[in-house]
Amino acid sequence: MVSRKSNNPIDYRLLTISSWKGASLTRTPNPAQAPLSGLTVVSLEQAVAAPYATRQLADLGARVIKVERPDGVTSPADTTAA
Repeated sequence: MVSRKSNNPIDYRLLTISSWKGASLTRTPNPAQAPLSGLTVVSLEQAVAAPYATRQLADLGARVIKVERPDGVTSPADTTAA
């Protein structure tokens, strides 16, 4: 548990979360204990929501492999690549 005298907002948040009944929080979670550890996701995304979703899967322990176009174009409106 974090000292109540700390002025760091992150420490305060950790204190608040750890004070919930039944909650446990560690600063360095073990990746092998993540809910999606051992799962591999192949990502063929081109929209805003898809990268956000695969990031969430990665945060939960999944291995994410992102496949991109060779020319770097991410959408039909993208004129900066190629």
